Amino acid sequence: MDEGQTRLVSSLPPPPGFYKLYTDVNLGKVPPQEGERVEPPPSAPPPPEDTYSMFGRLYTTRDENVPLEPSTQLYSLTDTNHVQELNKLNKSLAMKYIELITYLIHEPEQYEQKIGDLHTILLNMHHLINSYRPHQARQTLISLMEQQRDNRRDQIKSTDTANEEVIKLLKECRQQLRDDEMDAMSE
Repeated sequence: MDEGQTRLVSSLPPPPGFYKLYTDVNLGKVPPQEGERVEPPPSAPPPPEDTYSMFGRLYTTRDENVPLEPSTQLYSLTDTNHVQELNKLNKSLAMKYIELITYLIHEPEQYEQKIGDLHTILLNMHHLINSYRPHQARQTLISLMEQQRDNRRDQIKSTDTANEEVIKLLKECRQQLRDDEMDAMSE
């Protein structure tokens, strides 16, 4: 089979044959009955190192933003302002869509070129968005860490407030004990 082809597989393939080993007896949750054979289920397979196949397609384990071919790249690589470039590409996409509709009305045999143009614009938009992912991940991590910091500060404040209340109550209790002791002595 060629690398570019995908083989037909079920979208929900059957489970592997060893799923039958995951019973309550084999997992140790229930004691085995007399004469029942206990087989521990196999351990998980090691994670893939380079590529793996899922539902008939090959995937790589490395998350890389592969650069576009120069012939398909529609935006500048230097000092890319993602928002401006995405806005430009979005406007171009709308214009190419209108051109496609016009060509479908007047010259339907030339639609393939316009669909190719739409594909190129969408590919560039997708590539720009993917190149922004590391920044998005950093910002998400920063906001999560700030949220954790704020939660911890709030917890510390509430602990300090509770501590002050306890100290105040202890002082009141001591004073009450002294007053009770003084009352007992005076009687």
